Amino acid sequence: MAITLKTFFKFKWTQTLYVGKPPLVEDDAEFDFVNMGINVALWYTKHAAKLAAQPELKMEDAKEIHSCLKKAAGMFKEFKDNQAGKLKNPPQKCSDLDPNVLECYIMCCQAEAQEVTIARAVEKKHKDSLIAALANETSKYFQQADHMLNSKDQIIVGKWRKYLQLKEKFYKSYALCYYGSGLLSDEKCGDSVRCLMDSNQAFEETDKLCKEYITTKGAGSTIRPHEHAFYRNFQKDLQRKLKKSESENGFIYHHKIPPVAPNMSLQATHGLVEPTPYTVPFLSSSWTKAVYAGFSISKNVAQNKKSKVKTEKEGEIQNIKEPDIKVTKDNGCIVS
Repeated sequence: MAITLKTFFKFKWTQTLYVGKPPLVEDDAEFDFVNMGINVALWYTKHAAKLAAQPELKMEDAKEIHSCLKKAAGMFKEFKDNQAGKLKNPPQKCSDLDPNVLECYIMCCQAEAQEVTIARAVEKKHKDSLIAALANETSKYFQQADHMLNSKDQIIVGKWRKYLQLKEKFYKSYALCYYGSGLLSDEKCGDSVRCLMDSNQAFEETDKLCKEYITTKGAGSTIRPHEHAFYRNFQKDLQRKLKKSESENGFIYHHKIPPVAPNMSLQATHGLVEPTPYTVPFLSSSWTKAVYAGFSISKNVAQNKKSKVKTEKEGEIQNIKEPDIKVTKDNGCIVS
């Protein structure tokens, strides 16, 4: 009887990346359950984004943003690893249930949580080497997330990939900038200039990707990342550090500028984000075989259900227009 109940009702869910496409419909309670869990995780990411866009960001807000993104990553991981495999039918490609999409969500949440950590480290004026290491790891997370979508339909995932690519390139620039600044403090001025020049080049590539993101069609907001205060303030800071390094090398050190930047062999030991573990609760002991047996689904009801599917015209699901979150101040991070 439990199996009959599991497949008796039809469940309908729209998918995050399916712009202009009909919702997915399955007569599988597990399908409903997994979609519900993933949407709770998505809510945590949206709540974090809303908090990050406040005009005044307090320490409590930053902690909640960080916590929400870690919780979201943990929920995505649980449903990917332990629940999606129980579906009656394989997940549709590029849907929220697609394992590659779920893995991308996990990495993206980890990377965005580390953005909060980096902003905090900069605010507290931690060592350049620590900030560079964190930014480098964050860049790698965005890169890995992007690679998870390599084989997917680019018409569907193309805009999301542009976001991941611009973030990967931005934090590469960020890492090189702080690494170069640290090298100047260590009186390795030639290496410092090289790193900062490479940082500037990576930033220019980020600028190009930002403009491509705006013009790319697909699921995503209409924000203009390169116009954010955080983005522009970093650009000014980078130019200032590059100018200082070049000036000191010209007047004091006279070091040869190498053709290639030194290997950024920094390993972040603090601030790296791991998903907050989440486990789906066990089935309540109240659901016994006797309880399931109490649900009597006759053949007539089953036949009725089949005939309704053929004759009833289902109304369209109206998409809810999600307003773009406007960033009104430099809060040190940009959460999608």
